[in-house]
Amino acid sequence: AAAESWRFFERLMDMLHASRASVGQMPGSAFLEIEIVDVMASVIGNHLQTDDTGRFYLWSQRRPVVRRAEEFMRAHLSEPIALHEICAAARASERTVEYGFREMYGMGAKKFLQVLRLNHARRLFRFGGNAVSVQDGAAAAGFWHMGHFSANYRRLFGETPSETIRRSR
Repeated sequence: AAAESWRFFERLMDMLHASRASVGQMPGSAFLEIEIVDVMASVIGNHLQTDDTGRFYLWSQRRPVVRRAEEFMRAHLSEPIALHEICAAARASERTVEYGFREMYGMGAKKFLQVLRLNHARRLFRFGGNAVSVQDGAAAAGFWHMGHFSANYRRLFGETPSETIRRSR
């Protein structure tokens, strides 16, 4: 039964990836995918592992590597980070880190870092009060090119950074 559930999960993830590729990246779809993975993992109870917060993840030998990489990323959000630095912090090869992030989150390590940074900027805009400008929030989240930042922010959240700031006031 576990093998059958696993095959079902793999087919569901393949369909999710195929639909995302054909439709394009919709705002928030990365987080939707993570939620779907969590739900499916709870259905496939034999392959589960929980982290410190109690969230379920599919069991993986790469999970400790991904956890170390995530901790490093969160600690250095506002700094420029190269993939080889992430790998050194995770004590693993680039291939292992990339496979781990793709297995756990459906995206590579650099894309995951970008999503972390965009979410950090959004929290600053929403809860930072009137003192946070778009440029200050982007810099605090590790972005230096305002055009790329705004385009990626809008792609993920469906609104511009200035719209988020306006709505939070």
